[in-house]
Amino acid sequence: PERDEDGFIYRILFAFPPSSQMLWTTGSVSQAVKMKYEAIVFSLLALSGERHLPLESKASQLYIDWYNANTTQQDTPLGFAVKLRSYALRIALILQLVEYPLATSISSHAMDAALQLIAYFEGQAQQIYPLLNQDSQTDILRCQQEIIRKLSNGGSRTRRDLERCSAHPASVFKQAWDRLTHPILVTEQKERSQIFCKLRYPPETTPPSSSSS
Repeated sequence: PERDEDGFIYRILFAFPPSSQMLWTTGSVSQAVKMKYEAIVFSLLALSGERHLPLESKASQLYIDWYNANTTQQDTPLGFAVKLRSYALRIALILQLVEYPLATSISSHAMDAALQLIAYFEGQAQQIYPLLNQDSQTDILRCQQEIIRKLSNGGSRTRRDLERCSAHPASVFKQAWDRLTHPILVTEQKERSQIFCKLRYPPETTPPSSSSS
């Protein structure tokens, strides 16, 4: 879909948990947990300079096995699957430093935990992307309606003018435009070295179906 063209959507790690009822609770975070969390944060803030943390041999093998298995995954969009390869390493690094800020390598324990998180985010993405595709189709339909509305007064405008004034991105406009011009609802005419667009059928009339002879 057009939302994927710049690759931005693949940079997002989605969390889309099932809805659950929120009930009142008197539970709270213990002081011991708060102090431990505070100690971790201050330890990470105290780190300075560049450090190189290589993968330990077992961690490296875990990553290689996961990497090779991930290349055959068919349920995840390719762009997101590629991003997960680097995210797995980054998350493993974060988990390692959270566990031991002075670590000099990434352990198999950190890598295994990172790959479990990656599996979670991958599953979430598989639920989210179909919903995004539905939204994309809605955007295309709205853009089509926008084009028809701008041409419905019987006048003509250039495609460039229509696209420049559109409220939708260029990728959405292109798909909407193609769907309008293929059924010959919108026609193009060359006038004074420019190509102008106009509706073939006024809004109050119905264009012939594609099955008409």
